[in-house]
Amino acid sequence: MATPGDESVPWDALSVGATRPAVIRGLNVPFWFVLPIIGMPMIIVSVTRNPFWLLMIFALTLLGRWVVSRDHNRPRVLYLALISGALFADRRRWGGDSVDPLGEVRHGD
Repeated sequence: MATPGDESVPWDALSVGATRPAVIRGLNVPFWFVLPIIGMPMIIVSVTRNPFWLLMIFALTLLGRWVVSRDHNRPRVLYLALISGALFADRRRWGGDSVDPLGEVRHGD
């Protein structure tokens, strides 16, 4: 069957900047990671009065970089999986295989 040559589907280019969150250039972590990276150690230091806890900033930065190393949207995807209940789904029964609709049990195929 011949297709007309004048038909075309409009294509819109989507830049990566429109799909990824704002990233801090030097740290390579999303912008909203800065609040827990800086805030949590400051709260702990103010409660314990021990400035040693400020070293936790480096550990949290490395943890944040590890989380987003493959995909800058991964924290958002994990959050959506958490609130939707997908992280708590019982996968033991299904395990990636589907049940035979006819109910036949086949052994040794």
